[in-house]
Amino acid sequence: APPNAIEEGSQPALVSAPPVVVGTDRGGLAPDLEELDVLKGKRRVWLLFSHVLSGDEADFTAYLDTFGGRRLEAQGEPGAALYLYDLGA
Repeated sequence: APPNAIEEGSQPALVSAPPVVVGTDRGGLAPDLEELDVLKGKRRVWLLFSHVLSGDEADFTAYLDTFGGRRLEAQGEPGAALYLYDLGA
């Protein structure tokens, strides 16, 4: 639903939490990986990767795998990838 859907009287089909945006321009992955900690315990987490440096995507998904959740779906195209995780475990 568009951002103003509720004000206009229609309810969105799904209400999401604010997105977590992680950038990799801070001279290393450690700060970015720590930002993902807020996702622990969430039941449905979509992750979109775009313009990712070589190897960083694997580092991010490996870090998420340590949360004890599970990867439900993965789709990829050249230059982008989309993952659905259940991190509620």
